[in-house]
Amino acid sequence: LFISYLFGNLSAIGSPGIFWYGGFIFLFVYSMTELMDGNEKAYLWEAVKCLVGLYLLYQYVGWFGLTQWFVFADTLVFSYLLVSMYLSINFSIKRSVSVPSESN
Repeated sequence: LFISYLFGNLSAIGSPGIFWYGGFIFLFVYSMTELMDGNEKAYLWEAVKCLVGLYLLYQYVGWFGLTQWFVFADTLVFSYLLVSMYLSINFSIKRSVSVPSESN
């Protein structure tokens, strides 16, 4: 959804917004990759992504004009950022705690 909106609205977002958006997409992909690779510090990249996303929401007063298409878009993006941060911390902590295996 994030990537599709960027490509569909490049001219409406304009410069320097497209560079900020591109950086956010990079953080999005990188933090997801770190989490899937099982890195214990993946939540740090997710925190950077979350902070950049919150900054962009504040700076652009919404998500790059997405509220023109969907009224609650900024609330949805805000909720996504917080939920993804929570889940990333949760998965990172669960993977870093080793569960002893039963051996007979």
